[in-house]
Amino acid sequence: MISTYTTTSIITTTTTPTSVITTPVSPSDIMIYSIVTVVALIVLLALKVITSSEAHKNTKIARLSNGSNLAFLPLLSIFLLSVVLYEIITIL
Repeated sequence: MISTYTTTSIITTTTTPTSVITTPVSPSDIMIYSIVTVVALIVLLALKVITSSEAHKNTKIARLSNGSNLAFLPLLSIFLLSVVLYEIITIL
C-alpha cells in the first residue's frame, strides 16, 4: 500500500521601510568609466573583426564571432545613446 501526504507551509514576510543610499560620483570617476567603456568597445570590435575573418575556417570561431554581438551591440547602443543624450542636454 502506498500512502502519500501533502504538507503546506505558509511563509509570511514583513516589509520594513528602508533608507535610500546614494553614492556621489565625481567627474573624475565619470571620466575613468568612460575611458574603460571606450577601451572595452575597441577590444570587442577588434575581436569581432578578427573572429569574423577566420569564421569560415572553424565552426567554433564562427560561434564566437556571432556570440560577440551579444556583448558588443548592447554596449555600443548604450554608449551611442548616452552621447546623443549628452549632446541634446548640453544644447538645450
